[in-house]
Amino acid sequence: MARIDASLTQVLESVVARLHDQIDTARGSNCYLSLDPDMIVNGRPGDHFFIVTPLDGNFDDALIAGGGQQQATVDSTFTVTIHSVRKKDRAGESSEFLNSETTGIITLGTDVLQALVSHDLVDLGGDEVGFEPISPISYNVGQKGDGTSGWLQIAFNVLFDWDLS
Repeated sequence: MARIDASLTQVLESVVARLHDQIDTARGSNCYLSLDPDMIVNGRPGDHFFIVTPLDGNFDDALIAGGGQQQATVDSTFTVTIHSVRKKDRAGESSEFLNSETTGIITLGTDVLQALVSHDLVDLGGDEVGFEPISPISYNVGQKGDGTSGWLQIAFNVLFDWDLS
């Protein structure tokens, strides 16, 4: 299919669709868009959430000056925050929480990277919505103060033409 101009909504929905398609534990109601990367809906011990959040972006002034509304190219960032709602390991330890082969937060982060890195985003019709494959920028890991959950957040970059029609 062809590369098309896309809305920010199309780009973000394509990310969610890719996660649903590629990660067995990111299906249905636990993988969604939110402005709040900490917005966990009905989390119970053992649950995992994959939250896609738009961040900021920069328009390319030179391309807009040359192409006007036909070339509103934006270098955009978004995050995927993976929340794991569960008790940590024994007091002061986090090995199982971080490294479990099926539920470890680092394992789930690796799944997200495998699903998105170097992937060309496509919309539901199969058209490419970005100029270049998705690339990771950074990550951070943390836990809630009460030790009942933790997260791994990965920031990504995507370059696309924002559809202004």
